[in-house]
Amino acid sequence: MSTLSYAMILAAMSLSSNLGLLVALRQLSIPMGAFAGIVFLKESSHLPKLTGAALILAGLILMCITL
Repeated sequence: MSTLSYAMILAAMSLSSNLGLLVALRQLSIPMGAFAGIVFLKESSHLPKLTGAALILAGLILMCITL
């Protein structure tokens, strides 16, 4: 599955006119994975995990606004 998902990312990069936005949005999987782990897998939601996911999400929002 990793190979397939990476191939899809490479295909999207070759078709995209705004590569910076695509690279930034690719990192959206990090906070989504943290959120899914907390909600669905009942993982602990310690402050460092929430802070890291929030910082990544804030960076993605800033990146989308500036592009």
